[in-house]
Amino acid sequence: MKKKTIEFSSHTGNLALMRSCVRDFLNGYPFSEKERLLMVLGVDEACTNIIRYAYRLRDDQLIALSMEGLRKCVRMRLRDYGEQVATA
Repeated sequence: MKKKTIEFSSHTGNLALMRSCVRDFLNGYPFSEKERLLMVLGVDEACTNIIRYAYRLRDDQLIALSMEGLRKCVRMRLRDYGEQVATA
């Protein structure tokens, strides 16, 4: 089982590095190119939402991404320490 964790600040300049780490992690798994692209896009969107809403565009806050390869899937978890956003 393959595992990797990265931590990075909430500066939007770090998103390209995060996307590259996710792409590298997905190498060796039998996903199509479209599936890989959609997974990278989904993690990028989630990180962008953390920066925008939980951290209110502050660029000095911590985001942690853990990636874990399981038997037939990949699990990705994001952790932030920002304010919880009220839901409607």
